[in-house]
Amino acid sequence: MSTKETMLRLLEAAGGKFISGSGIAHSAGVSRKAVWEKAAALREAGFDIEAGGGGYRKAGGKIFPQLIKNYAKKDFGVKF
Repeated sequence: MSTKETMLRLLEAAGGKFISGSGIAHSAGVSRKAVWEKAAALREAGFDIEAGGGGYRKAGGKIFPQLIKNYAKKDFGVKF
């Protein structure tokens, strides 16, 4: 699983609560700097990720639509 996918899954599972960058880094097996870079790339790709004093969180209450699409492609073979 890629760092971006790990980060998205963690943020989705947290349900809008902040997760520390070091916690994400530990789970993904990467550096804290890599988490920062991936978060920036995900925001540029349209994911609504908020960074703050508590780390990172999914902004808003919606499920990441891109993540649903990704799950459907991988898990169910749905074509978009």
